[in-house]
Amino acid sequence: MELWNLLLPTRKVVIDCHFGMDEARNRIENSIQPMRSFREHLYDINGKPFEGTFAHDSFKVTRVIRYRNSFLPVITGRLEWTGEACRLSLNMTLRPFVRAFMLIWLGAAFFGCVEVTYAVISAQASFSAELAIPYGILIFGFLLMRFAFRPEANKASQYFQELLQ
Repeated sequence: MELWNLLLPTRKVVIDCHFGMDEARNRIENSIQPMRSFREHLYDINGKPFEGTFAHDSFKVTRVIRYRNSFLPVITGRLEWTGEACRLSLNMTLRPFVRAFMLIWLGAAFFGCVEVTYAVISAQASFSAELAIPYGILIFGFLLMRFAFRPEANKASQYFQELLQ
């Protein structure tokens, strides 16, 4: 799993709150709506910031947004009682399809970089601007993931911190 964390963006957040499990559970449950269809996304606005499921002190949600972002984090969370306070553990990852797509993209770009590097080192080709394309694709893929995922993960973690303060 460590290789996944190096290649693909993830975020783990732990939030301690100073009230009981019931209050934390109610606050979180009241901010989650059931998953909706595409048509409901267009016409139904009920103001809840997350959609997903909540059961047995754990949940799996995504933020409700009015724009497209394939890198929107899937947030899994778990409430635990630590003896003196309530603790919320969040794990934010990419959607499985996006993870698979980006691994294929980055893998193909990495393979292209290896091929170009081998060709230049073994003097089969002299370096030219066209040979830098796989490196550009690799860098673009990493930057795209980081800069599309990070702001959404920040917004979600900030919301949960404010919710449980």
